[in-house]
Amino acid sequence: MARLGGEVRAREQRAFESYENAAGAVMRARTRPECLRGTTLFVRASSSAVAHELTLLRGEILAKMVAEVGPELVTELRTRVGPLRATGS
Repeated sequence: MARLGGEVRAREQRAFESYENAAGAVMRARTRPECLRGTTLFVRASSSAVAHELTLLRGEILAKMVAEVGPELVTELRTRVGPLRATGS
């Protein structure tokens, strides 16, 4: 992966996979990781209610991510509300 998109893209992909594992099936169906800027992961939520729920679960999700990929990759989650792109696009 690092050869195809560079180190930044490889870090972003690791963060996306870690988020999806940590968020669980319900949040995974209602959210999509969009981009990693520095150590902040931006996540698109399908509604403001889902964005609020994600904000409440932020600590738990980040703790799971740290356990999986270490403390340096993602230190903050930020949400944006809007339509979700299809998985795999």
